[in-house]
Amino acid sequence: MKQLEDLGFIQSKETPSSKYGHVLLLNPYKVIFRLNEQKRVQEKKYHALLARAHEIDANDLDEEHDKRMKPKFTSKLMKKAKA
Repeated sequence: MKQLEDLGFIQSKETPSSKYGHVLLLNPYKVIFRLNEQKRVQEKKYHALLARAHEIDANDLDEEHDKRMKPKFTSKLMKKAKA
């Protein structure tokens, strides 16, 4: 658990009964992307991950995609609210 936290895959909070009483699991793709920017991921393995993300159409991991989709989603909600 400590290694996962050190690498950024989880965030934890202690409770009176456990060091890892509350654990937040972060998006592993985004964690690996960040680790890659820090040159902490083997290039071959990183490219394999990107290929797999592409295979499963994981385009929600792209920050630019997130920015492009937000206005569309908001405008769809506004149209439904007016109807």
